Amino acid sequence: MDRSGNDLGAVRTSLRILKAGGTVGIFPQGTRGGGELHGGAALIAAKGRAPILPAGISRDGKRWIVRFGEPISPRGGIKSVTAELGVALTELSHPVGQPY
Repeated sequence: MDRSGNDLGAVRTSLRILKAGGTVGIFPQGTRGGGELHGGAALIAAKGRAPILPAGISRDGKRWIVRFGEPISPRGGIKSVTAELGVALTELSHPVGQPY
């Protein structure tokens, strides 16, 4: 992925993978470090007609915890799907029992 602009080649490759029944992993923040969500994951899911499976990553001491949420339908518009994904990722990326 070329982060200096819209990487249409990466989008096309992702769509080919989805249409072939494959899976694409995307960090919707643009990096693994978090931050504001971008609409690329929702756009690719909508165009590829694939649900989004949100996954939150957190740490408990030396142990990494990955929690998966309910699939999100890519229907409803890029902004609303991205917002729904943001809520899910916030909930999933915090260990159970710890405040946000």
